[in-house]
Amino acid sequence: MTTGLMLLAVAAHAQAPLSYTVRTLAGAEVRIGAGEQPTIVAVFATWCTTCRGEFTTLDSIRSAVGNRGIRVLALSVDDAGDEHVRRYVDARRTRVLVARDASGAVGRTFGTVGVPEAYLIDGKGIVRWHGRGDLRAGIPGLRRALKALSS
Repeated sequence: MTTGLMLLAVAAHAQAPLSYTVRTLAGAEVRIGAGEQPTIVAVFATWCTTCRGEFTTLDSIRSAVGNRGIRVLALSVDDAGDEHVRRYVDARRTRVLVARDASGAVGRTFGTVGVPEAYLIDGKGIVRWHGRGDLRAGIPGLRRALKALSS
């Protein structure tokens, strides 16, 4: 078993643009894909011990990139209902968008295999960065991908 963060380089020309839509816990629709704003998607579960510490990092990232038009979405893959996830994220006092994928579409769309996993998807629907494991370990790679996105 591998520990830590495994970064996957994704070649833009080797991947078809993806399209994904989910409702936040507040009821707003978030669309990711071609023609949409770039989005950092952090896939988590309430039972994941590593995920608990991710929300502070996600809030910091949101503060750093929000003025550049980049969204940050925390996406729960819990089987438990929205209310369970809402209580969990309320306890973390996060300011990022939070949604729950009850259908498992995130796995089919992004190829997510576990939690935590995170992605940077550009406005064309291409994954520009993908990290597995503790997000803090992947910050240097995410910064490089964000810089490349803006150039």
